[in-house]
Amino acid sequence: MKIYLSENRIVLSIISLAFVYTFLYFPLLGWNAYVLSSIFCMAIVITYTLTNIDTVIRLKKYWYLNILACVYYLSVLISRTVNGQLSVFVFATLTFNCFIFPFIELQREKGHSNFLYKSFLVIYGICLVFNDILMVVFPGRFYGDGFSKNFLIGNKFHVSYNHMVFLFLYCVLFSTVKKYSKWIPFMFILTACICFYVDCRTAMLGTFVAFIVYKAPDLVFKKLNTKSVVLFAVILCAMFVFFSQIAKLPSVKYFITEVLGRDVTLTGRQQIFEVLPKVIRRKPWLGYGSSSKIISHYTGAYDAQNGFFDLVVSNGIPSAVIYVILLVSLVKKSSAASSKILLGGIYAYIVMSMVEITYSSTLLLLGILLFTESLAYKNNDVRLVDVNSSVRVQIW
Repeated sequence: MKIYLSENRIVLSIISLAFVYTFLYFPLLGWNAYVLSSIFCMAIVITYTLTNIDTVIRLKKYWYLNILACVYYLSVLISRTVNGQLSVFVFATLTFNCFIFPFIELQREKGHSNFLYKSFLVIYGICLVFNDILMVVFPGRFYGDGFSKNFLIGNKFHVSYNHMVFLFLYCVLFSTVKKYSKWIPFMFILTACICFYVDCRTAMLGTFVAFIVYKAPDLVFKKLNTKSVVLFAVILCAMFVFFSQIAKLPSVKYFITEVLGRDVTLTGRQQIFEVLPKVIRRKPWLGYGSSSKIISHYTGAYDAQNGFFDLVVSNGIPSAVIYVILLVSLVKKSSAASSKILLGGIYAYIVMSMVEITYSSTLLLLGILLFTESLAYKNNDVRLVDVNSSVRVQIW
């Protein structure tokens, strides 16, 4: 495929870089430098989206999702404000999150989705290659225990989840391209190996779940690609906090100890789950702003270790319910190969939410990609120059 260098491509590449940067974390920068650089990148994306927002506003098919997203992030803002945790960075992040959907929708309507995916893939790929080389070649300097942030792009969860996103983007782009699609099984294996290397068994399980959905027969995929089944999966995984009795079942105990290689308490998570009802009863409507302090007070843990109930503890029950409604609303029927891997990614994050806090903006990003991929689409070249002119450079 020929891609020509043009002013518009350069602009969109820079904006894509700014967009992806907000989803990455570079602890070596130091907190202040990271905050300033992130806010700068957020401002770039927000400004670009606002200047083109009329393209999205005139299309009613996006109204419900965009309004619902704004309501959710407004609920988070209220919780942080009431609990005295509002800062410039928090406000900037929540504002930026409200523009994630319009930004993706805008590229879809302009016909630039393929170029956007390729930009994302290249940016993620460069960061991940540098991270992986450093953590293998210099394990004493770039290696973490899951809590210390010694990797180039954060702790083991950052590394694992970003590798999963890269995998999903690769599949979206190349599932139907024969010379690239043959590498997809290897990409899944490589992602699982990296998750194993950094000791993130949860992400290994998520990678496996994504692969199962991606390779599911069409009849099974049609069942999985329904709002009711996704909602059922969310509820089922949320109820995992009450697993203390379930864990005593021989089959469940075998899976935890032999397959996951963990103890029956799942590294102390049972203790966390037992205090959640007490914590939630104290502030059920607006939560604590951030779950880390209150959960740490009772258990010494960093969070609630369950996606849904971490939302409840952090932002309150109404906010958590809005998030689930938003996530389920993003599920749209489609037979496209790209939809299969994105739905697989959503199920992966839902399954991982049983024992980790994966209900994040990244999951919503996968959701809006799934929604837009299911729409009728015609790719348009991103160029401002005449392809027959002398001012062209082939870069892809």
